[in-house]
Amino acid sequence: MADQIPTDPMGMFRQMVDQWEKVTNEFGGKMLGTPEVAQGMQGLSAISLQIQSAVHESMTKVLAVSNMPSKDDFATLSARIGRIEAQLERIEAASLATQPSDVARPARTKQPPAKTP
Repeated sequence: MADQIPTDPMGMFRQMVDQWEKVTNEFGGKMLGTPEVAQGMQGLSAISLQIQSAVHESMTKVLAVSNMPSKDDFATLSARIGRIEAQLERIEAASLATQPSDVARPARTKQPPAKTP
């Protein structure tokens, strides 16, 4: 029976992966359940947020010194442009509503020059 070749090698691989996932999940669950690990993860998250905030502040200062706009400047500018475009659309709609569509045009009195033979 030991010399029989398994008919489904991928089935064996799937079983191995399933068992590995089960053991890993049990171990991870036990580890994350301890208060020490939870505190450590919380501390790492806090440090990550502090680093991210410091990088943001330093980049804002660098951009200000080099006279370049920051992401916040672009967001403010984009919002301003949006308000200006909305106002222009309202002005355009109001001007089209007040203009008569059948405007009397002056008569064409000027004639093209006559061709000489």
